[in-house]
Amino acid sequence: MTEGGNGGDDRRSGNGRYGFRRRFRLRSRGMVVVEVAAVALALDQITKALAVAHLGARPVELVGPLRFVLVYNTGVAFSLLSGLTVPIVLVVVALIGLLTRFARTVPSYTAAAGIGLVIGGALGNLADRLLRPHGEVVDFIWTGFWPTFNVADACIVCGGAVVAVALWRAGRAGEGPEPAGSPLAGAGPGRSSAENGPSGPSAIGCSGSSAQARAGRGLSCP
Repeated sequence: MTEGGNGGDDRRSGNGRYGFRRRFRLRSRGMVVVEVAAVALALDQITKALAVAHLGARPVELVGPLRFVLVYNTGVAFSLLSGLTVPIVLVVVALIGLLTRFARTVPSYTAAAGIGLVIGGALGNLADRLLRPHGEVVDFIWTGFWPTFNVADACIVCGGAVVAVALWRAGRAGEGPEPAGSPLAGAGPGRSSAENGPSGPSAIGCSGSSAQARAGRGLSCP
């Protein structure tokens, strides 16, 4: 009894092995966010440097309408809201701060990876605005049916989708079956416990040898 009480106290207070496990999960998910963001940022900056060095004014044809075309823009993702560099920088910094706080409460490693992608992509475009001469972002991926974008833009969109799916799955997992101790745990769909047949001592007394004994005395089961 004492051990169970201490376990409950540990869960409530955050101390002991339960508190350690919770802190470890939060810390490890935070590391997932940092690592994924670092990889996304590095990949974005490397591909942009290669685009600036090798593309020039001549596009590179790939498959179908897909091609590499070097474009500079002062807007946000996919060349939107061009010319608003300072407001965009302020908004991006605020969003990165909010995502960093949200990353401490994510329900899974998948959601942590998605947040890392979004943060890494945001940092990639933010680095262009702060470090390039005119605050322009390098875009080089052209599909023919979508504005020109870069790896950072793709990370932001894919990361947002990953977070949305992870949160949706976490919500579905929270709507599980009734607990084992619930009166409706063994009931079928749309049926109450009374409709699912007798239970308790009377049902137990009508099974096996007890039922045969009642039948021999001319009695019937309840």
